[in-house]
Amino acid sequence: MAGNHGHFFLRGRLALFGLQDPLLALGLLTVYLMVAAEEFLATHVRQVFHLSFLGMGPTELRIILAIGTLYLLYKPYVRLGGIGVFRLFDVGGTVAIAGLGLKLVVCAIRNTRALYLAERLPRSG
Repeated sequence: MAGNHGHFFLRGRLALFGLQDPLLALGLLTVYLMVAAEEFLATHVRQVFHLSFLGMGPTELRIILAIGTLYLLYKPYVRLGGIGVFRLFDVGGTVAIAGLGLKLVVCAIRNTRALYLAERLPRSG
């Protein structure tokens, strides 16, 4: 869980320096830790570890974060169509929360189904 400390400090620095909304940073940290806990439990119980989801793994996510950081030096705000102007990492954080939330739901359902099938109760009667 050493990587979780780094994620905590990254989110904290982004919020502290005004690059990401503090509540959004907290929400992203929360959903990240929920996904990590679910994956750790699944790894322990099912002996299966899924490093990637929908073709996105840690390497791809680090590349996206690096590109976002470089872009942040150039332009910290982005315009989304006619909706308005937002902080770059607020937009990225919102997309990340949605993606991690999807991963959490899909993996929880998959693991619950697998555990149910592994230990079915005998039929009565």
